[in-house]
Amino acid sequence: MHVLLWGQDPRYQALSKELGKKYSLDMACDLNIDIKKYDIIILPMKGVNDNKFLELLKESKETVTIYTGIIGNLKQVNRNVVSFLDDEEIRSKNDDITVAGIIDYLKKFDYQKICILGFGHIGRKLYNKLNDKDVMVGIILDSDKKELGENSFYTTDTEKMINNFSEADIIINTVPLNIIDSKIAENLHTPILDIASYPHGIDNAIVSKNKLDYYLYLGIPGKYDPETAGKILLKKFL
Repeated sequence: MHVLLWGQDPRYQALSKELGKKYSLDMACDLNIDIKKYDIIILPMKGVNDNKFLELLKESKETVTIYTGIIGNLKQVNRNVVSFLDDEEIRSKNDDITVAGIIDYLKKFDYQKICILGFGHIGRKLYNKLNDKDVMVGIILDSDKKELGENSFYTTDTEKMINNFSEADIIINTVPLNIIDSKIAENLHTPILDIASYPHGIDNAIVSKNKLDYYLYLGIPGKYDPETAGKILLKKFL
C-alpha cells in the first residue's frame, strides 16, 4: 500500500511516524511525483486550491482514496474523497484543540467584552469556554436565539451588529461568509480575530481600505498542538 502525504501541514510529523510503520510512505509538496502509484493520498486539512495539482489528481488511480478536511474543489477530481471532519469524534476533538488555540491566542489582547460571530461547532464551544467573560454572539438561526436569548443578535441586523462591535474589545469570526461588509467596516475600530476558512468573515479589500486591526488565524490545531492533532487524524487509518 503506497501513501502520499502532500503539502505542508505540521500534523504530518505525527501521521508519518505511525503510517510509516504500516505503509510505503512518501512526503511531497511539489508536482514532481508519480501520482498513479498511490493508494492513499492525504492532503492538508484546508483542502486544495492549486489548479495544477487538482489536474494532477485526476490522473491518480481510480481506486485511490483522498483524505482532507475541507473537500471544496476536490469534488472535481472524480475520485473517492473523504473528509476527516465527517467523523464526529475527529471533528469534536479537532474543535477542542481549535478552541484551546483561540483562547491561547487571545492572550495577545486586553479584553473583557467579546463578540463571537457564528454559533456552530466552534462558536458554541468557544462561548461555553468563555463563560467567565461578557460574551455576545452574532447568530443566523432562530433556534440559536432560543438558546442564547439576550446574549445574541442576528447577523442580518446591521445596526445591532455595529453597536455590539463598538462595545466589544475583540470580535471573533467563525463563519466562512463575508458578514462584515463595507458599511460596517467604515466605523469599525475593534480588533477582529478571523478563524473561518475562505472566504473568511470579511473581504481582504475591505480590510485594506479601512485599515482594520485584523488577524487571520487558520489551521489552528496544526499550529497550536500538531502532535495531538495528527494523532487524532490517525483514527482513520488504525
